[in-house]
Amino acid sequence: MPHKKLKLTESFIKNYEKKNALPAKGRVEIGDTNMPGLSLRITATGNKSFAIRRQVDGKRQQKVLGQWPVMTLEEARLEAKKVLFDVDSGTDLNEAEQAQVNGEITLGRALDDYLNHRHKSPKPLKPKTETQYRDLLRLYSSDFVKRSLLNISEQDVADRHQQITEGKILGQRKSSPAQADLWARVLRAVINFAIREYRGLSGEQLFQGITGSLSHNRQWNHVPRKQSHIRKSQLAQVLDGFDSYRASRSDYPMGIVCIDALEFAIFTGLRRGEIMGLSWNRVNLSAGYFWIDKTKNGSPLELPITDTVKQILTRRHKAKVGDYVFSPKDVIIDDPRKAMRSITKAIGLSFGFHDCRRTFASNAEASGIGSYTIKRLLNHKTNRDDVTAGYVVQSADELIIPAAKVEREVLESAGRIESSSNMDNKLMNLLGSLSDDEKRQMMFELLSSNKVAKTG
Repeated sequence: MPHKKLKLTESFIKNYEKKNALPAKGRVEIGDTNMPGLSLRITATGNKSFAIRRQVDGKRQQKVLGQWPVMTLEEARLEAKKVLFDVDSGTDLNEAEQAQVNGEITLGRALDDYLNHRHKSPKPLKPKTETQYRDLLRLYSSDFVKRSLLNISEQDVADRHQQITEGKILGQRKSSPAQADLWARVLRAVINFAIREYRGLSGEQLFQGITGSLSHNRQWNHVPRKQSHIRKSQLAQVLDGFDSYRASRSDYPMGIVCIDALEFAIFTGLRRGEIMGLSWNRVNLSAGYFWIDKTKNGSPLELPITDTVKQILTRRHKAKVGDYVFSPKDVIIDDPRKAMRSITKAIGLSFGFHDCRRTFASNAEASGIGSYTIKRLLNHKTNRDDVTAGYVVQSADELIIPAAKVEREVLESAGRIESSSNMDNKLMNLLGSLSDDEKRQMMFELLSSNKVAKTG
């Protein structure tokens, strides 16, 4: 309630400090008898403002109208009359004030709230993804960040998307069609969150989508997925290059770690972050499996240890220095670009971790294993409407045979082992060169050894 009531005047407000002591803390409120419900607030620092206060159905309604002397007493009374009429007509001032605040939400504030919301969700964004979202909006739309969402139009978005596509935004070297689409998708996610999060009076929608014109005008760039991978004809060069690098660069632990990690990617199809984050407490060499608990899609992944993978893990275990399998020190390696440049230069072929992942997927397809199994090995989610996929359980035990098939496909292509077709041809040629008696003798010996093996 107001501290006291009297008929306010401009002279009283102006000279208040000369005749009255300012409050030691907090504020005093003086009600205006000329306009019931209007009060003057005076703080300990001498700031003066006009406010509305009204009790409606046991609920206190209040709203700050403005600061004196920017708002005069007469202007305050006129504004108070309008506001009090709205209150008496059923308007909730608290809701109205929040609706006004919501209507002034900036893109930067919406981005912060969106990221906090995602952080509290069952599947929160990874710190790296959160940083990427912030960087994208601030790099390509720093002028939008401080602007109210109501003041960002579809045309603004369309123009900015075109500028990023053409590399004309802020002179950024990363500006490209792919970056333009990524920027627009992040902006769309924040706007869609704001549409549902910030409401006006009675829950009315304050904002509209502002990326729709990109679809209407067919402005999305739709940059195709990269198809780069290590071709079958290049696998020998790559694997031989790995061996040569290990032998010649033992003085460069980071390079050796990256060589092992790349080879691991070729034979498992894992992402770089999953490989670099693999810790020894998730590797069971004796039981023949390992698992990834933090994956891109949030689903844990258990994979078998094939012969080649076991060789890599055994080699890494001998060089163990900490908790992580692929690290020359006891931290997760986040940026191996320097080592990667050294490796690709030495091998004479440019490729990265995701190229190794695509190489694994290509060889998995060539080996003839089913699509469900390939998805599981790559830890890709199946369509939620695919009921059958929900019944297919594939742990390391079920995946060892298909994983071994992929391994064999890679090794055959690299010339590391004899291909099945070559062995069949050699066997047929051998049989063709034998006499009938030699064939009978061979069959007798094979059958005899088979019986011994079964009884033994």
